[in-house]
Amino acid sequence: MSILNAVSKGGRSGLTLTEVARKVALGEPTTLRYLSSLKTHECVIRDMDTGRYTLGMKLFLYGQLAVRANDIQHIALPHMEQLLERYRETVNLGAWLGSRLLIIDVLESTQSVRRGATIGNVDEWCASSLGKSILAELDIESALTLAAGTEWTRHTKRTITNNEDLIADLARIKERGYAIDDEEFEDGLRCVGVAIHDHRGRPTYTMSISGVATRMSLETTHQMGLDLLVVARAISNELGNAHHQEEEK
Repeated sequence: MSILNAVSKGGRSGLTLTEVARKVALGEPTTLRYLSSLKTHECVIRDMDTGRYTLGMKLFLYGQLAVRANDIQHIALPHMEQLLERYRETVNLGAWLGSRLLIIDVLESTQSVRRGATIGNVDEWCASSLGKSILAELDIESALTLAAGTEWTRHTKRTITNNEDLIADLARIKERGYAIDDEEFEDGLRCVGVAIHDHRGRPTYTMSISGVATRMSLETTHQMGLDLLVVARAISNELGNAHHQEEEK
């Protein structure tokens, strides 16, 4: 797994045997044995001209199977399509994996000027509506622990860069039900997001709508947030979240 993780950092250009060995702190003969086995199972590819290793298609297939096992994309897609049709802004789906927030699906806006995430990107906990929507569902200690695992990077003048401001923002999110990234990650970009609970009631997933701030007024953002709350509840129910189902009764 360490070798696969190292190779993944090489991107499209890949890594040489020496580079992989250095990253995983193993000798080249040992690293080569692992790489040869992974290559046999189509988990890595070796370029015959450059000798560089990249991730293989078998990992993509495993990833697709993992997503289907969770069924979140299959359940969320119709809702995402409806939101895209209504607002014509990019709709993003994220998943909380360990200490990271991963973008697992994106439906891009059809408008000429658009903003959105990229599938596979790791989003920020405190500078995105996706991240903050999940943090707001946790107790303060757990939320601050997740936030502490990332650097307080000031992307714009509106970016949250300390625990005090984060706690205050999470309180506002709890009150209204949805999170807002008001040009906090990128100037001119506004997003609104809501957490989605899995069958255990855990805020494992999150969905957001993002677009340029000139089109997404605060009034529009509020309406998007209300619509996202309805969508999140529906998806949570389909995932088997007993807490939401009991609330509806």
